[in-house]
Amino acid sequence: MVQGNNQSLGSPVNRIKITGFWASRSLTQSPNLTFTQRLREWWHYLVFRSVMFSLDLAFWKNKISLWIRRYLGLRPGEGFEDEMERTMRGLAKSNLGVDVSSSAFEG
Repeated sequence: MVQGNNQSLGSPVNRIKITGFWASRSLTQSPNLTFTQRLREWWHYLVFRSVMFSLDLAFWKNKISLWIRRYLGLRPGEGFEDEMERTMRGLAKSNLGVDVSSSAFEG
């Protein structure tokens, strides 16, 4: 549902970041971890946050690029969701040999 809204509204929120942060909460909050396990989980969490930061940079680069193109009167291009959909379709085709229809990503 959020993906469909993002595509129709021009990606107002970074849904990957929101989903990822909610999914990562349990990494460091497990009460039954030893000190070594807790350190390892914090390291995994740090790596995760770094990856999420890079996704955030990609999201905002795309968003700012769209704003600039609109301001200059150029063709706006595609939003973050559209670009991600195109990338996922290409990944499925090249790695799995599967053609994914455009309706598969509609919200």
